[in-house]
Amino acid sequence: MTLQAFTKTCVALPKVIRARWSLGKDRRNIPSDKHVYRIDKLDRDFAVWMTKGDQIGLHVRATSGTKSTAMKGPNWVYAGDVDTAAIKKLVEASYQISQQRGGGSAPALFSPLARGVALAGTNVPPDLHAGGPAAKIIGQEGPAAFRIALWSAKQTKPAKTEAAAFKKSLAELDRADALYRELLPQLMQKGGRMGKANDKVGKTADALKEPKGESAPLVAARAAVIAFDCLSGGYNERAVKASGDAVEATVRALSGAAQKNYLRDLDDLILIEEMAAMMLEKKQESRAIERVLWRGADAKGTPALWLARLETGRYGLLWKLGGRWTLSTGTRDEMLATIPDAHLSGMEIAVRRDKE
Repeated sequence: MTLQAFTKTCVALPKVIRARWSLGKDRRNIPSDKHVYRIDKLDRDFAVWMTKGDQIGLHVRATSGTKSTAMKGPNWVYAGDVDTAAIKKLVEASYQISQQRGGGSAPALFSPLARGVALAGTNVPPDLHAGGPAAKIIGQEGPAAFRIALWSAKQTKPAKTEAAAFKKSLAELDRADALYRELLPQLMQKGGRMGKANDKVGKTADALKEPKGESAPLVAARAAVIAFDCLSGGYNERAVKASGDAVEATVRALSGAAQKNYLRDLDDLILIEEMAAMMLEKKQESRAIERVLWRGADAKGTPALWLARLETGRYGLLWKLGGRWTLSTGTRDEMLATIPDAHLSGMEIAVRRDKE
């Protein structure tokens, strides 16, 4: 019965075929004890059921689990002889991972968040990046990295002896942030990065003072200063690295539930920055985003769909409809019904995150 449930789940997914041939030099038929299902257009296997051998049962692509000895390639794990409900969940998740670049072997998280997660041990929240690929903040990576660093610094508490210097630094950074947001429309214009608006950003950066000290709050604030200093020159990679320094400092300053909550909120902030940057890039009307509930990827594994709860109480789906980008809005159920069938496995994550 479980093999039948496995087969039924696989064939119900879009553009799926059963693989009939191995990829070996002799092109032999795949043995009858190995049921392999593949995404046709990608020519990529995503689910296998073994009826013989040391690992009988389900093999899928996943980010963690017992390594599969029957399958080669990135992220293959052995799930075993699981029940029907687990089969559906694991196979559909594997289907999504398999569509990502390299079969999901690319880094799964935006770099600053990944650095924080690496330090947090077991204090890592579930559903990071809303079940989607690594965040890609197109066109606004540097400014987003600065805001992430500044926000992270605000999650720390300085010692009494450092409180005045820390408060002064944050006040200067807040003014710099407000100026950048005010100048953004000019910076987005053709040639804006070479004009007076960019000069103002550069002069503001020159006036910022890096707070001295090695405590977590001061390290995070200093990282925010460094990140802002990168903006006028377009040094996005350096800004992202500084942002990661701020995240690491903040994680070290926290522990237990506070550490886990920080990473959850940081993840939410990153996804908001990503979706807002895409709306700006695709010239969609700006909307205040409360929380991104789910993200989907295109065939190359690049983020391509965002479902969010907006601050108005409505929901928005940013996606490519036909050949044009659009932000569809409505109730949550209306937006879930709008998601293409190939991505329907993301509904469970979206509903769960909407309740949190």
